[in-house]
Amino acid sequence: MSESPTKYFDESDTSSTKSGGDESKKRSTVIKDSKSNASLGQDTSRKREGTLMDRLVNTSSTANLLQSKNSIYAVSTSSLIPQDFFSLARTNFSDGKQKDMTLALYQFSGLNGLNNNDENVFINNCLTLIHPIIQKYHGVFHKYYDEYLIVVYEARHSQQAIECAFDCIEAIRKNALECSKSSSYSAPGAERNYVLLENINIVVHTCPCKIAPVHFNEKHSDFTIMTPSKDMLRRMANLGRVYDIPIVISSQVVQKSEILNSKNFNNPSMNIAPIGKYFLSNTSTELFQVFDTNWDVFLYSPDRRKDFRTSLDMFQQRKFIAAMNIFSKLHRMNDNDKLSLLFVKVCRMYQQSELPPQWDGVIMLDKDSEPYPISKKPKGFYIQAGISASFHLGDEQFMSHGKDKEEEIRLLTESLNQKALMIKDMKEILSVKETELAKLHEITELLMKEKKQLSQQLKQSNERKAVDKTAQKKLQQQDSKNLQAMNNASGNEHQPSAQIISPAGNNAHSREVEPGCMGGLFSCFGGSKSSSQRNNRHRNGRKKYVGNRVTPVNQ
Repeated sequence: MSESPTKYFDESDTSSTKSGGDESKKRSTVIKDSKSNASLGQDTSRKREGTLMDRLVNTSSTANLLQSKNSIYAVSTSSLIPQDFFSLARTNFSDGKQKDMTLALYQFSGLNGLNNNDENVFINNCLTLIHPIIQKYHGVFHKYYDEYLIVVYEARHSQQAIECAFDCIEAIRKNALECSKSSSYSAPGAERNYVLLENINIVVHTCPCKIAPVHFNEKHSDFTIMTPSKDMLRRMANLGRVYDIPIVISSQVVQKSEILNSKNFNNPSMNIAPIGKYFLSNTSTELFQVFDTNWDVFLYSPDRRKDFRTSLDMFQQRKFIAAMNIFSKLHRMNDNDKLSLLFVKVCRMYQQSELPPQWDGVIMLDKDSEPYPISKKPKGFYIQAGISASFHLGDEQFMSHGKDKEEEIRLLTESLNQKALMIKDMKEILSVKETELAKLHEITELLMKEKKQLSQQLKQSNERKAVDKTAQKKLQQQDSKNLQAMNNASGNEHQPSAQIISPAGNNAHSREVEPGCMGGLFSCFGGSKSSSQRNNRHRNGRKKYVGNRVTPVNQ
């Protein structure tokens, strides 16, 4: 290696190196060359110097070996173990001491459906994306194991670990398509896989750790982090995955961080809220969720957080009925609030259990992060004397005892008061509706009267029209009969008069013509009035004549 061990000590290179095959040959060559340069005439036999593991373990002081550029320890450890781990541990391997360190587990929810090739492609692309972010916040990538990415920080960098988790989540969500470029993601249903890959959960926990080498043979060595809290980290990650909590941190992280543990901590983009105490890996641990309000405005609203904190305090005080009431309300308001649903189940379960006296609000979960009952309630528990209160949730009913009675009575009293107010409001609304209904009845009656009058008028008009039509028809029939009778009578009278008084008829005609001619002559000189009067008298006389002749015939 061209760089000195001092530079390796200060650098933050996060790549873990394994030697094997051709690389192990090259490294063994480098070690032999460095040994020959460092010995300067001394005996370089393998028996006297021993194996690589012996040289690492038998070293009394790391600082003494690091003083020499070409020392065997510097060359070997720089080839096999990232120097950042030495800066994190600040100790050598031989003393076996542990140090508090902050571990971060990155879990992806969509990797189970991938084959080995696609999983490797995704992990490599993802590490390429988040590796600069991890370096920025003084983190060291350890390994990828069982769907988890393990990142190591110093205990004093717990806040940086949380900020790194924030930035990694944002980067992975924005670049989910770029992080999953493989053949499987171009097939149908790729969008579903993209959504699954965006569901990332990060767990941050501070615990005692020890960095140790793993020596297989002279040509192959590796390193690992040994901690008794690995199972606890997995349980925390599973809890965050099941209940959709992006970032979960333990109380140890808050305690080790002076900034997070300060009462004056105020970061708008980093909100920390407790989510309860959980029994994980034989240890009771208080957990917190870290979130950004931009992730879900409704789920992380101030009112919702206040109600959740109030109900959590009630739960830890064994006021299960009151806590279950608030948790169920929060879940009804937002179906995505799975954490409230968890507490509803726990309140339901613990309400039916006789908890031990030393219970301090801890929740027992199984491996699937489902609530686990602590103890069973005796058979005669529901036989109560005095006042008994009940709480309905779905189709089940829960009864309380002792300490919860006062709280239940208070809740029932508040519920009754609210119902009384609702009944009062309903009565007022009902009175207003009755008044409106009475007015509508009056308007309906007036409309019915007008309708009745209009119908009567229409009926009378129709009757008058029918009478007039009948009378007109009768008159038409009478006129037609009279006209026919006149025609018959005139036809019978003209035939005998033509045979009997034909000479007189000619004289009459001549007489009729004469006045007409004279009338026409007089009309020329202004005698039209006298001629018209004569013609009228002549016609009237003829009608009378005809009438006298017709009358005996009709009789």
